[in-house]
Amino acid sequence: MQETYRFNKNDFDENGFNKLNGNLILDFIKDCEKDFHKRFSLFYANNLFANYSTMKLIKLALNTKEHCGMDAEFDFDINLKLEDSADIKTIFAIGTAGDEDEPLFLIKDNSMNDGLLILKYIKDDDTENIEPEIPVEKNVLKIK
Repeated sequence: MQETYRFNKNDFDENGFNKLNGNLILDFIKDCEKDFHKRFSLFYANNLFANYSTMKLIKLALNTKEHCGMDAEFDFDINLKLEDSADIKTIFAIGTAGDEDEPLFLIKDNSMNDGLLILKYIKDDDTENIEPEIPVEKNVLKIK
């Protein structure tokens, strides 16, 4: 499951605030997450894909020196290994709108245009099977 969201990056200042309404880019992302959840009622997005300039806006809004977003070309383990040798650390995830303890992984995809972000739900075992598992007790229903 995925949904694409658009915004005008020029509406944001050098601190990640929207010049028109004063909201942070993080507020926009939270609104997108809420919309995603409305569309796919059982699921919250757990991955955010965006280009470097959007990740820079997130960095500015977080007021941090760390980079934001892992490289989409590499898997999570390789991104962690790359970070070990980097001078500046990377923020790999932020809390989701649904649960601040659940990660919304930030993934840099520089093939994307400015002003775009894609929210996705990807099942933990990295499969595209997105059917929710419904627990069923054995022997509850017997058909003869």
